[in-house]
Amino acid sequence: MGTVPDLDDVQSDAARDLVETLVAGWGEYASAPVEVGADSAARLLGCYGIEVWPRIEVHDARGAAAAARALGFPVVLKTVWSQLRLRSDLGGIWFGLKD
Repeated sequence: MGTVPDLDDVQSDAARDLVETLVAGWGEYASAPVEVGADSAARLLGCYGIEVWPRIEVHDARGAAAAARALGFPVVLKTVWSQLRLRSDLGGIWFGLKD
């Protein structure tokens, strides 16, 4: 049988507060599926010691090049179009771009 790791850096109370705040903000829509924004998701994951890499949304090649320079290479380029968002086999995600 495995052992439970010591997770001193977990901020369960902060995570619970964040989720309660988000759910309260949904009001009458709380029972319907609601998409959580990237910033809120990153904050929630941060409560559990999971670092989310910076994200810059761009709309053209110039913007992508500027964002890559700002972030530093290598970078990952990912579409936001829902049909390709998770499909690296169809060109929706490009990994390890060096220039």
